[in-house]
Amino acid sequence: MTEHYLRFVENEDEAQMTGYKFSVQGNRVIISQTFHHSEYETDRPKNYSKPSARKFWSSLIASGKFEEVRPSLSQVLANIATNGGFLTMNDLAVIAKEDRLKMILVRMGNSRFLAHAQDVKWLVEIVQRDGKDYVRDISLPAK
Repeated sequence: MTEHYLRFVENEDEAQMTGYKFSVQGNRVIISQTFHHSEYETDRPKNYSKPSARKFWSSLIASGKFEEVRPSLSQVLANIATNGGFLTMNDLAVIAKEDRLKMILVRMGNSRFLAHAQDVKWLVEIVQRDGKDYVRDISLPAK
């Protein structure tokens, strides 16, 4: 399960930060309103299909009133340590934004490769689209 957050940007006071939490669970997405992007949910969660949730997400972004909340690089690095050293695609996006040439290790069923953080998502999509192998995990290589 992955979680994504949108923050309502028209509130200038951090104490009034509100938004939406999107919890992806397979082909379904649970959407709830949140306060300060934590577990404080202010309404009953709603169950959406992935396409419906994407449409809702896109409409919120297009309104100009919401922006995606992304963790900082230091938060991602701390999470990696608690996640057995493995990266999620969200972690990868943060790393690529901060250090696009950072080398990332991608292990597959039959092989492995190193690639720059900016290229990993594209390469993983090629492997998945080809269907002859699968991505086992993504991590930072040991030094």
